[in-house]
Amino acid sequence: MPNGSLSIVGASSPQAGLTSLVDQVSLNALQNANLVGGDVIMTTALGAALQREHTVTGIAADLTIAKDYETYLANADAINSIIEVNPNSSFAAG
Repeated sequence: MPNGSLSIVGASSPQAGLTSLVDQVSLNALQNANLVGGDVIMTTALGAALQREHTVTGIAADLTIAKDYETYLANADAINSIIEVNPNSSFAAG
């Protein structure tokens, strides 16, 4: 008789099992999605991330980096000027 608990083979805890399950389902959905249009940098980053990442967290990190790169491209002149004025700042270091 069910007791409301969940056991996923190989998981160290029910929470770890659910996290793994959500990752697998999310990755499967993303890998089978047919993306049309949209932001070129972000869709390219998603495609690359799906090739090399194995967790939703990894894909999210790649997409965050892509978004940061987009922000840089949109503000490259201002950012480069700030770096030029103060090349030893933490901002210049990345």
